[in-house]
Amino acid sequence: MKTAQQGVRANDHGRHAACFLTSDRNETTESKSPRCTRRAGHGRGSSLTLGKKMISMTTTNTPKEIAGGFALAGITLCLGVYFGVKAGDEGGTALMRLFYLVAVLIVLKSTFAWGRRRGFPAKREDGSIAISHVLRNLVMAAIVWGVLLLVFAPLVMLAFKLAR
Repeated sequence: MKTAQQGVRANDHGRHAACFLTSDRNETTESKSPRCTRRAGHGRGSSLTLGKKMISMTTTNTPKEIAGGFALAGITLCLGVYFGVKAGDEGGTALMRLFYLVAVLIVLKSTFAWGRRRGFPAKREDGSIAISHVLRNLVMAAIVWGVLLLVFAPLVMLAFKLAR
C-alpha cells in the first residue's frame, strides 16, 4: 500500500508551494529557484505537496453560515440588552451600544456574503468597487436589520425582564 501511494504521488505533477512562485515564468530546470529540490522541481512532491489542486483563498459562504451570522446578530442584540440593563446607567448604555455595533457589523458581513453569493459582489474581478452592488447590499442589510429586530423582539424583551 505504501509503494502504491508513493507511486501516485510520484506521477502527480504538482509542485511544492514554494515552487509555485517560479512556475509562472519560463525557466529552465537549471535556473529554478534553489528552494525547489530536484524531486520537487520535476513534479514529484513530498506528502506536503499541494499538487494540482491549489487551495482557493476566496471561499463562498454557505447559506447555513449566512443564516448563522444573522442568528448570531440577534443573540448579540439580546446579550446587549441583558448586560446593558445589568450594568446600570452610563456604563450600561455604552455597553449596549457596543453590542449593537457588533450586531450591525455581523449583519453587514453576512449580508455582503449573501450578496456575493447571489451575484452582487462588492468588488469586481478587476478589483474595482461596484457602487451599485454596495448600495444594493446596504439596502438588503437595512431590511435584514428591521426583520431581525422584529424576529428577536420577544427574546430582547425576555432579556430585559430577566436583567431587572
